[in-house]
Amino acid sequence: MTIFQNIELPDRTPQPDRRRRGDPDPAIRPGHRRQPLDDPGAILGREPHFTRNLKSALLAAAVVLTAAIAGLMFGISKGHDQLALDTSQRMVEGGLKGFEERVLSLTRDYAFWDDFYRAALRDDVDWMYTNVAAKKGTESDISVVIAPNGRADFGWRSDVESAAPRPGLVPGDTLAQLHEQLERVPVTDRNGYSTFARIDGDVWLLAMSRVVPWNGIAPETPDNAIPRLVMGKRLSPEVLAEIGAPFLIHDLGWVADGAPRKTGLALRDARGTFIGSVSWTAPSPGARVLASIGLPVALITLVTVFVLVVAAFTFVGTAHRLENALIREQKANRAKSEFVATVSHELRTPVTSIMGSLELISSGALAASPEKTAEILAIAKNNARRLAALIEDLLQIQKMETGNLDYHFAPVQIGAAVERAIELTRPIASNFEVGITAAQFDPALHVRADLSRLEQVLTNILSNAIKFSHKGGDVLVEVAETPSGIRVSVTDHGIGIPQGAHDRVFAPFSQIDSSDTRKTGGTGLGLNIAKRIMDAHRGLIGFDSVEGEGSTFYIEMPRVSAPA
Repeated sequence: MTIFQNIELPDRTPQPDRRRRGDPDPAIRPGHRRQPLDDPGAILGREPHFTRNLKSALLAAAVVLTAAIAGLMFGISKGHDQLALDTSQRMVEGGLKGFEERVLSLTRDYAFWDDFYRAALRDDVDWMYTNVAAKKGTESDISVVIAPNGRADFGWRSDVESAAPRPGLVPGDTLAQLHEQLERVPVTDRNGYSTFARIDGDVWLLAMSRVVPWNGIAPETPDNAIPRLVMGKRLSPEVLAEIGAPFLIHDLGWVADGAPRKTGLALRDARGTFIGSVSWTAPSPGARVLASIGLPVALITLVTVFVLVVAAFTFVGTAHRLENALIREQKANRAKSEFVATVSHELRTPVTSIMGSLELISSGALAASPEKTAEILAIAKNNARRLAALIEDLLQIQKMETGNLDYHFAPVQIGAAVERAIELTRPIASNFEVGITAAQFDPALHVRADLSRLEQVLTNILSNAIKFSHKGGDVLVEVAETPSGIRVSVTDHGIGIPQGAHDRVFAPFSQIDSSDTRKTGGTGLGLNIAKRIMDAHRGLIGFDSVEGEGSTFYIEMPRVSAPA
């Protein structure tokens, strides 16, 4: 049929109804009104809490990921630098140890010498000067032969013209320290002893060894009568450069005062007293790598995170749109279900009445009573009008949706439209035993409108107020001027509208009670049609309602001058 051209009905295959006539619908409990679902339209276009929380979580994850990558790069850089520092420290330690071994080995080689041993016992200074100082002493910066009584029998320094005997080349305190340490070494031990010492403001590496024959044993000489050979090397810049060169450490230096630096090795004398430190520039390969690749990696990271965030937000947006589409589909399905329930209810009553009237007349039971026949025909006629009104509403909705409903605008006296609407709805009010009261208003008020459509809006609002009023109640109609134009309000003291149904009052086929057992008739199209007409008039339609106390529906339109 034409009236259902744009209305999609769900597939409902009839099922056998095994209920007996008069049995209640099991889906509807006595005294219970079917509760509407939460209105999906109320949240359409509004981002759900889950979506907002997900976006916040994605942003937080992006920030955490960026910070984690930056922290990881920084940590790797610092770890690489620390590894390089530890490695360089071990290399410098090894270099100093090797330097110490070389000086000590040189001292031991000179000390284990038969002729030197005999010359030292004879105090043959000339021999020692010629053979130790002139020939081999050039390999060290200082050489001293200490007699058993503690005096320096022979002394030589590469930076000082030497003579024999030459006391003072090595401070007595330093010699005492060396003696103290050397006394702990057995006579037969060829290893000797070495230590760092401060001499004339410089740091020296001194090695001491007993002067003994090749076999290392001098049974005829007491240990306290054996002379000692002391040889040393000053930690000059040249020596430090030589120590650091194999390890590519070119700025190895000596720091005399202060605590050891981070990249430094403490030097202590024989008593353990701090006398300075060897220091160098801390290697920082990690920092250099970070400086060279940090910016590109940071940019790549930011771009990657940005792409991931954009992709995630796109996914969330798509999910949100799909969710809205699902809500719209649910809303449409609910509207269809309510439409089927409403139209079925509206069709069933008049069709049943018409069929019953026709069956009664065709059976001949009323042949002897023309008055009863006329009454039955009047009932059938009224129900036929009811069906025609329903069809007209459906056709009007179709025209509105397709934009084919014509409007003829002109200045209209608002009072005349109100009076006409009251006149049209008085029969309905009489049936519901409800009164209609019109407050006094200025008859000169005009609006620009299509008179027939405006009357339809007012009639729909009045009919709605009458149907939901209590028996014996009264509906008040008022017309007043407002700052924005003219307002027509219709107030009832009926059942009111539940708060949860406010958002769908003007939706098509909307019913406060869409069950098959509702007490008020109607398709739920009246207020929707009224709103569409007011939108076409660029007017306003709204309501205020409290459940259990009643409702006030109103329209507002701009005022215009009366026609000349």
